[in-house]
Amino acid sequence: MRQQVEDGLGRLRADLGGWLALLTHDSSTLVAWAGPGDPATMARYCQARADRDADLTHLLLREVFPADQVVAVMVRSVDQLWRVEVGIAAEEAEQERERFTQRTDLAVQELKTLLQARKDAIRPLAPGT
Repeated sequence: MRQQVEDGLGRLRADLGGWLALLTHDSSTLVAWAGPGDPATMARYCQARADRDADLTHLLLREVFPADQVVAVMVRSVDQLWRVEVGIAAEEAEQERERFTQRTDLAVQELKTLLQARKDAIRPLAPGT
């Protein structure tokens, strides 16, 4: 199951020209990702966001999605407790916005289906791992 989620994030990242795609849970856990980066930093970013620490979240956001690589970060809810974040590596042209919306809609639906089917199969990483 985890591999299917990671594969889905990888496809989303590739389709959108993304730098990094994350799947997180509102409990502050990093569940899965596709792309470069330090898992410990990603986990600290998730924890800071869950703790509502705006300063630390902003600081870690710059480490997880570096400004020299990422133009924008797209965030979408997946069900009530999950969210996907994708750091976009290039500015989207106006004509690409519809494709962007359609592709993220498909990815979110795919993740919802996987998560609803086997919520217990995906074990979030403990903070700091």
